[in-house]
Amino acid sequence: MDITVTVIVARTSDRAAYERMSEYVAPTGSRSVRAAIEADRTLGGVCQTLIVQRADNIRSVSQGDAEYLAVDFGMTVHA
Repeated sequence: MDITVTVIVARTSDRAAYERMSEYVAPTGSRSVRAAIEADRTLGGVCQTLIVQRADNIRSVSQGDAEYLAVDFGMTVHA
């Protein structure tokens, strides 16, 4: 299966939002989404394996009067 996970961060300032997003998009590190997901490639035994294929589609998202920054992580999961 191909799955997309979207991560959204607050956009109090452009610089702060992009700095935080870069930590999530990084391939390693304590805030890396890829590292966190791939730490257990079986998702607790519910799948055979998975891999994070991409991080893309960084964009602004509006909800009410608030602005956010979002990024999509594309994963392939083998059940």
